[in-house]
Amino acid sequence: MKTDALPVAGDEAPSPRGQLAALTLGHFMVDFYGGFLAPLQKPTLLIHYAVPIAWLTALVAISGFWCNLLQPLFGAFVRSASTGRWLVFCPLASAVTACMGLTHSYAALVGLVLVSGVAIAFYHPEGMLAAHAVRGVRDSLAMPIFGSGGFLGWSAGMKVAAWWGTHKGLDDFWWLLVPGVVSTALLLYFRLGRLEGHADEPPAETGAAGPHFALILVLGCFLTTTHTFYSAFITRELVDTFGAPAQDTGGTALFAFGLFGAMASYGWAAVSDRIGGAATILLGQLLGIGAYWMVLQSAVPGASPDAVVVWSLVAGVALWGSFPVMLTMGRRARGLTPRLRAGLSMGGTWGFAGLALLVSSRITDEEALLLRTGLVTIGGAAVVALAIALAPARANRDNGQVSIPDGAKS
Repeated sequence: MKTDALPVAGDEAPSPRGQLAALTLGHFMVDFYGGFLAPLQKPTLLIHYAVPIAWLTALVAISGFWCNLLQPLFGAFVRSASTGRWLVFCPLASAVTACMGLTHSYAALVGLVLVSGVAIAFYHPEGMLAAHAVRGVRDSLAMPIFGSGGFLGWSAGMKVAAWWGTHKGLDDFWWLLVPGVVSTALLLYFRLGRLEGHADEPPAETGAAGPHFALILVLGCFLTTTHTFYSAFITRELVDTFGAPAQDTGGTALFAFGLFGAMASYGWAAVSDRIGGAATILLGQLLGIGAYWMVLQSAVPGASPDAVVVWSLVAGVALWGSFPVMLTMGRRARGLTPRLRAGLSMGGTWGFAGLALLVSSRITDEEALLLRTGLVTIGGAAVVALAIALAPARANRDNGQVSIPDGAKS
């Protein structure tokens, strides 16, 4: 049962809207810093660190795998009712990647990325559970609100890093520490350092009527692998095709992908209330596969790189908005504890995508081929979403019951 505000220790309850806004801003900031690495690979980091491009690709993959491996581990082993004292400092700790321009040591870069990854990993499941505890917002809308912070942060981080790398290299990049300080200050102001009890719901209370979590996890892995391969390789493909200035174009394409995906997630939330989460994701994948194909056709010699930005926007609307719908489905699913489901939904899925990226990059370094992997994963997500959508209808038909869409439960 949701309370009037998040459960915090003390007498005076903070503003629920302020708490949700601060949590969303915190999500923005941790993903903002998490978005720095991928668009800077070529040429900025390649020149600054003077290492093979394969080392940078491996670091992008390892950073994602590391961060997202930790999330389900935190979900499995964190037992404290009061985790806010760690949550509030995550935006500041994740900001250490802004210091990558202060060293030319690849080992130091790896260290910065790993430290940032710990903070990002801890914030995601705990922040998601906290957002669910705020009263006055439907579950199907709570995740788009909280999730939009991550989408916008990831997109803005990609865009800012790509712009900075194109125009300034890594000079004065450390100034980007400042927003992390501000975000941590706001989380403290809204007393989220005293957060308690936000993950107390028993599994049966939140997930008994939903699909089994294993299906949601597979669906999430397909969704995140699409996004991971696209973000890792689209900028590199544009630089190879159109030259170094296209690094900024790649950042713009990724910004459009995330920005308009975040905006569209509110609309997809409304659709999921009507037709169910699985059917909503299936619709998004079917619409998105065409847009993704057009992105690939626009990233070839003789085409216009600006067309990549346009089609990236369309793909973001269709594909990115599916992720918060999946999170809501995972929150209601059967199996495991709420905290572990949150860790696997928010991190396990992205960890799988990072591992897939690492393995694929060891097999081939052809950016065009790796980008086309997205077509396979979009198709895979559509198939799993269809299976989830059909399963309750089939079971209820056998039992003589009326089917209720999985995304329409209260």
